[in-house]
Amino acid sequence: MHGGRVVLVVGLAGEDSGKTLAAAGLVEALRGQGVDAVGSKPMAGVRLWAESWLVGEAERRGVLVSDDGLRLWSASGGTASVSVEAVNPVVVYHVLPDPESVGFYLSRLPSWGTVILGRVSRCSSTGRVETLHFINTDLLRRLPETVEDAVLRVAVSLKPYPLKSNYELARKVLEGGYAGEARSCLERLAGEHEMVIVESNSDRALPLPGMRKPCMVVAVSPGRILLVDPDRYWRAVELKGAGSTVEEILSLAGVLEGLPLPLPSDLEREGVPSVFTGLASRIAGSCVE
Repeated sequence: MHGGRVVLVVGLAGEDSGKTLAAAGLVEALRGQGVDAVGSKPMAGVRLWAESWLVGEAERRGVLVSDDGLRLWSASGGTASVSVEAVNPVVVYHVLPDPESVGFYLSRLPSWGTVILGRVSRCSSTGRVETLHFINTDLLRRLPETVEDAVLRVAVSLKPYPLKSNYELARKVLEGGYAGEARSCLERLAGEHEMVIVESNSDRALPLPGMRKPCMVVAVSPGRILLVDPDRYWRAVELKGAGSTVEEILSLAGVLEGLPLPLPSDLEREGVPSVFTGLASRIAGSCVE
């Protein structure tokens, strides 16, 4: 990857650590200080039932989108020069089957077994973004009627139209089978911008195997931002593996400093809070060449 530097944002909790809150806040703060920064969420998962508003967004845009991807895209300027697909190249929509119709035992599927829709985008060297959508027809017939109707409604609006798929493709996506496609978009962003704030998924140490070494690592948990030495973090990842949890990596790498992470409701009142502007200044000083 050439060009821009990478700042890695990871979370200690599987969900709701505050990764997107911190990543978007850093992008906005850096851009406010004159740094050409953009956000990146290589892979995102959507819980269709809990985040059903995204169905309407996907219908309107013609591509599957995630809340995290949209927030980072908006923080990056929200313009045509930075597409949602490039910011968030891999998205999967999860939905639980109906236990009454399939049995409670069968309803307890692994994460790949609950993927009903997905998108994989590749950023080509010609500047185009090539996209594939898929729909898991094995799972579709196990859904309650209202949920099935919503899935089919969004499916017909997608461009290109979804490929009929099964559990194996969903499993391949979640196990990193399309890491190359996601990496191509991260490389595109890094080649076109001064800095990329890369948000990992869940509590994974790295969002992508084979990504370049970050110039700073920011770990977040509810209410806290932890600064980690990038060299120590990277050596720990090389030792433990990219699929390790952040907790496992920090047990080896340690933490340099802790800072407060504001509540989302506080951010709505304050705009870009001082913790992000201060941290952005430190990142610009140590990362920007």
